[in-house]
Amino acid sequence: MPQTVRAYTLRDLNKMTEIWNEVVRAGNAFPQTDPLTLKEAEAFSASALRPIGWRGGQFLWKN
Repeated sequence: MPQTVRAYTLRDLNKMTEIWNEVVRAGNAFPQTDPLTLKEAEAFSASALRPIGWRGGQFLWKN
């Protein structure tokens, strides 16, 4: 299945925040302990500038 890497858009922010907060709640990957609000996630994502991937309707993270 083809993969696409592109810059995220604000339309992606809800799903990106959901994925990030799942990792935070699991508590085994980051020192962060509190989930992000959408406003916090927008600021964080804008500063990180990491591309995202999209394949078959699923997000793929690129570090």
